[in-house]
Amino acid sequence: MKSVEHEAGGVGIRSLAFRSPWLWLLLAALAVVSVIGFRGADLAIAAQVRQWMAAYPESGWWLAAHWVGKSGTLAICALITLILWVRAGWFRPDPRLWRNCLWVLAAESANGVAGFILKLVMGRWRPNQPQAGAFEFLQRYNPKCQSFPSGHTADVAAVATVLWFVYPRLRPLYVAWVVVMAAARIGEMRHFLSDTAVGAMLGILCACVVQQHLRRLEGWIWSRWRVRP
Repeated sequence: MKSVEHEAGGVGIRSLAFRSPWLWLLLAALAVVSVIGFRGADLAIAAQVRQWMAAYPESGWWLAAHWVGKSGTLAICALITLILWVRAGWFRPDPRLWRNCLWVLAAESANGVAGFILKLVMGRWRPNQPQAGAFEFLQRYNPKCQSFPSGHTADVAAVATVLWFVYPRLRPLYVAWVVVMAAARIGEMRHFLSDTAVGAMLGILCACVVQQHLRRLEGWIWSRWRVRP
């Protein structure tokens, strides 16, 4: 399959993402993982992690998971993308790089809004809370009750999806990036297995949906700010 990078204009065929068989296979696998989690694996894995943490407090694995989670907010990634976007649009015009950066920024924005709404509506208690796993629908904003879905995993999955089509040579690295983030959030007892699976699906879908409207968004920015790289 051709990459987006090789299509005319940088993002070429609008439906490229949704035509990818790998995308549908991955979404199906994540859906299966989510069902397995809701059917008991969530609480079982959380119990095993809790026992491990009790037996080995502040272990190297926990510290590694904590570091991955803290560094996974993608603030640095978003900042770098924004800098490249400005550079490619204003200082050293590069339509391909500009569009790809716009794709990342728009996907992250859509993913952030969708994830925030889901967290408020679903209200699932985190694994490290006494009410672990319970849902409290339409709850108030409470960080202890925002387990579903995993925002960190969704963020990484959204960026990884864009990179999957733009720079296909490093696809195994993108998959590993998402898996490591999901494992870190589970190991730190911040999310359940199903939370990370649904988060990954959310990030992938947001990136693909944004691609369908990327040219329209690009045209709106050009007409409003009179910017055309």
